Amino acid sequence: MAQAHRGMVLPLLYRALVRKQLLDCVPNEVGQALEGFFDLNVLLNSRLRAQVQAVTVCLNQHDIVHVWLKGATHLLRADWQQSPRTMLDLDVWIPHQGQHDTAFKQLAELGYESVAEEGGQLLGGDHHYPPLLKNGESARLEFHASLVRSRYSPLLPDGPALNHTQWHEWEGEKVGVLDPVDQAMHAYIQCVHMSENQFPTGQVSLMKTHDLVERLTLVGPNVLKSEPFQRLSQKPWSGPANMFFTYLRHAFGVASDFNTNTLYVDRLRYQRLARLSNFYQRTLNCIREGRVGLWHNLPARLWRNIREIFFAKGT
Repeated sequence: MAQAHRGMVLPLLYRALVRKQLLDCVPNEVGQALEGFFDLNVLLNSRLRAQVQAVTVCLNQHDIVHVWLKGATHLLRADWQQSPRTMLDLDVWIPHQGQHDTAFKQLAELGYESVAEEGGQLLGGDHHYPPLLKNGESARLEFHASLVRSRYSPLLPDGPALNHTQWHEWEGEKVGVLDPVDQAMHAYIQCVHMSENQFPTGQVSLMKTHDLVERLTLVGPNVLKSEPFQRLSQKPWSGPANMFFTYLRHAFGVASDFNTNTLYVDRLRYQRLARLSNFYQRTLNCIREGRVGLWHNLPARLWRNIREIFFAKGT
């Protein structure tokens, strides 16, 4: 449960135990806790659906073209109550730059305010604005000017993605979502290149990884042969792709034609150890300088990380 909590997959753990009829194999109080987490996530997602609907109505009233991204797409599905995805943000892409000012104005009238003083300025990653908050709502709204940072746009260019966007009627409103293959590529980029703890450091969110695996499965076995994923066989994308699909094959059984090699798994362990070594050195410097702060539990944290890297099953 601790690992599932850290990976933001507690609802997923419950759903998996139920589907595999294994819930009776865990202690009763653990099963009840997992069921409670799942029910709370359904309640949260119901609030998020209402938030998505309100934003959709607002933008549609002013003919602002918008496409819901990432976890928000789970909320648009008929089986949204079974979605194990946990969310703190709702991501929406407004592809036409000429509509950005109007979108900001209408969202402000709806009660959304930027967390930054200069809310209309793109963040350093150059693809989305500072998050918008509204009192009483459960999630921040992330307004994207582009799908991904400019240096990753060759993998998922805005123009073709917009052309392939699928438009549906949902709750009486027009909503857009990326083509399933583009959704899978977007999830891949999130895992490998754009997550806070990037995959090359030996870490990636379990929630993000499962989201990618689920999207790959949804498209079907030929998804990795599609044009967007074939781009990963070219430099400079091939190195991270080979490593990541080795990880997917090792941990999730995802077969691919990429150059998978078990040595990549050892390399990831080494990189996680190198990251841990850097953390250890920075902590020692803090202690020497009298800036102990939150580092008092260093020995326990250090040993826990070493156990996870070298002794955890499936790593």
